[in-house]
Amino acid sequence: MSTVIDSPVLSTSFNSLESRQAMSHVRITLGTAGHIDHGKTALVRSLTGCETDRLKEEKERGMSIDLGFAPCTIRDTQVGIVDVPGHENFVLQAPVTVPCTRLDDFLTSIQVPKVDMLCLDIQGAELLALRGMGRYLADVKVVVCEVWSTPYYRGTPRMQEVISWMATNGFGHRDLIQYADYGDLLFYRRT
Repeated sequence: MSTVIDSPVLSTSFNSLESRQAMSHVRITLGTAGHIDHGKTALVRSLTGCETDRLKEEKERGMSIDLGFAPCTIRDTQVGIVDVPGHENFVLQAPVTVPCTRLDDFLTSIQVPKVDMLCLDIQGAELLALRGMGRYLADVKVVVCEVWSTPYYRGTPRMQEVISWMATNGFGHRDLIQYADYGDLLFYRRT
């Protein structure tokens, strides 16, 4: 089964016959990415009509375990959609080396004089990023930051550790969004 999407937003680059002919040889693959239970499989199902959870265990658990694939047509272009599992036990577990740059080094390299606001949602590395602000943290007035009451990732600091560190650096806080074991806090510079 393949679904045809005729969306004015998705179709703007396919309006003329010329552009559709030029695109006829192009192959497009889209992939989903996100946490477990954020609706990736449901999104693919609603776009394509395809059920990408095909294994018996996936159906029993209500959770994707293996990659799922669904065909889709946007105007005359075939698009393959890949539904990627979101649970940590079903994603790549091999060590990966990722080059990193501290925020203060990066900001200095692009000549940013100061930062007024930060919004951090980096999967448990928020406190590392805050510590990496160096001298720039003194000018920050507002931080929106994801925090965890129960660590989901290895090495994730608990919510109280982030709150304490921010307090010692001159910030108060308010809850913005709170889920069962994580949420977003608004930190503000105390005057």
